[in-house]
Amino acid sequence: MLRKVSIILLFLLSNQFAFASDRNTSNTWNGIFNKKELVDGYSWWSEANLRHNLDKPENAQTLIRTGLLKKISDSQEVGLLYAFVKTGRSKEHRITLQHAKNYGSVGDFKVSHRGRLEVRSMESQSTLAERLRYSLRFEKQSNSGFTPVFWEEIFINLRRELGTGNRIFERNRVFIGFRVRKIHDLDLEIGYLNQFIPRHDLNVTEHILALYLFI
Repeated sequence: MLRKVSIILLFLLSNQFAFASDRNTSNTWNGIFNKKELVDGYSWWSEANLRHNLDKPENAQTLIRTGLLKKISDSQEVGLLYAFVKTGRSKEHRITLQHAKNYGSVGDFKVSHRGRLEVRSMESQSTLAERLRYSLRFEKQSNSGFTPVFWEEIFINLRRELGTGNRIFERNRVFIGFRVRKIHDLDLEIGYLNQFIPRHDLNVTEHILALYLFI
């Protein structure tokens, strides 16, 4: 089983770096995340993200997301979320339906997935855009509080639209790093995030130092 998991990880990672890129950028992404338990299986999700371009330098994007989550079984959860996103002078509003599932242990890894269906309203455009996001996450089991983490997320447009160059395949993210548990009741996740963004005029690869704090 461990051999199968290793093959999957190697395939996903090699697939990401097979993409050709016309431009490379350096970035840092910082995020704070909180999940507050309510009642009867409900919880409230909140997050804030600041994404900084080191090449210019400037704050490239600010993202605020919040919403209601509902536990539907011991391993599954659904949610309805809203996000406000500011990228440069562009402003965007997103309504998201989310499903997350924990598959438990597969070899030495804990495996989970998260699917999101996003309806995107960009203030500079008159039409809505819909996008499907799917992420698969592997976290090595460890009792040390210091655990390796790998995940990949793919973005698929459900209609061709000008804002993303009329493409169906919108972007792909691969993260490899570590999760440090229970530092003064906080969890920290830090690592390298590679984001590939194909466009009709050029392809962009973002090399990102990601730092996520879970409170």
